[in-house]
Amino acid sequence: MQLVRPCIHTGHQQRVLQEGYYVLSHLWGNAKDYPYWQVHDFISDKEQYKVDPIPMRPEKRDTLVALLKKYANSYWWIDVLCARVDTPLMIMGSIYRYCKACVALIDISESFSVHRLEALSGALSKATGGYYYANRLLHRRPNMTSQQVEHVVFKDILSVHGIEASFGKELNVVIQVIQSQWFTRVWTAQEFLLPSQFIIMPEHRATCRYRVDFALVERITERLNTIYRIVDRIPTLEKSTQHLTLTRRLGHLYVLCDRSHQREGVQDIYNDRWRVLPRLRKVFEALASSSRVCAVPVDYVYGVIGMLELDIPRLDHPQDVWKAFLQELRTLLARLTEQDQGCMWAKVIKDETFDLANAKNLGHVYSGLVRFSRRRNRKSKNKVVVTHPVLVNSN
Repeated sequence: MQLVRPCIHTGHQQRVLQEGYYVLSHLWGNAKDYPYWQVHDFISDKEQYKVDPIPMRPEKRDTLVALLKKYANSYWWIDVLCARVDTPLMIMGSIYRYCKACVALIDISESFSVHRLEALSGALSKATGGYYYANRLLHRRPNMTSQQVEHVVFKDILSVHGIEASFGKELNVVIQVIQSQWFTRVWTAQEFLLPSQFIIMPEHRATCRYRVDFALVERITERLNTIYRIVDRIPTLEKSTQHLTLTRRLGHLYVLCDRSHQREGVQDIYNDRWRVLPRLRKVFEALASSSRVCAVPVDYVYGVIGMLELDIPRLDHPQDVWKAFLQELRTLLARLTEQDQGCMWAKVIKDETFDLANAKNLGHVYSGLVRFSRRRNRKSKNKVVVTHPVLVNSN
């Protein structure tokens, strides 16, 4: 394996443009508590110089080697190999946004079968049809009681009981993924939302057979969420499913892995000059609803500026970082409001007195940070009437 710099090696630059590249996402954790990984035996740079040892927890090393062998003759961006201390943090957004796929090494202990997860998704798809039908009956036939509705679609509704009994291991795996440490960290938010394809695999499995596209996980949780939103409207159904703890719990976790909806706002938000603010609003909604945390307060800013494409200098004191962030954000919103030609305006609500050092999570920082409001008369630039003010807030 070889480290290359496409910006100066034109041959590699052309190949990267044609073939694309992959990105690795992983948790550093306590990597520095272990001896650094001596990688010079199998990694060199373009000039054949040995590569310095890198920090990586021992349980991930064989997994990474197996992954790179699986994707032989391809390009990868791996932070411990490719990033320097002076790498501008704002470029991280572009690195993740334009990769072919991001492969995340997740801290889960269970092994799993992709075929079984696909079977679970298929079973839920069939069951969802019955619940949709029950919901339509309740709305279109008001004279029908909930007991009559349940009787009509009893077979489909009963299938959820069988799903929990048959796919208990797979349901537990999905819960482990969503509740893993990887999903609680600030820095992994943009790694989750920006790539066009997001693949997960256990960090301690030295084989690629356990890779799974996160879209499958999302479909499973989405279908369970749909089922239980309908169940909770029908008392008899709600009562008959109270003991189904796994499926109900997983359905309620859908909000944490609703990647398709959340990423709409972060994909190329500045490529189209018009209608930027509505898309940017989705970014702040995703941040405001996030419970992700970090160990260093400044990372509540630095960990997400790649999504916003803001250039914030590296500073040490949290309040200095917060002030610099607000200044850049105000400038950005003023420019975008002017470009939006009267459709919407955005204004920073929080000020410099917010104590970033005592932030509890991402939602605490970004909840109520920006107000987005629509304008009634799009043609008028002088008279502004706010009709539907929206304050981004967390639940």
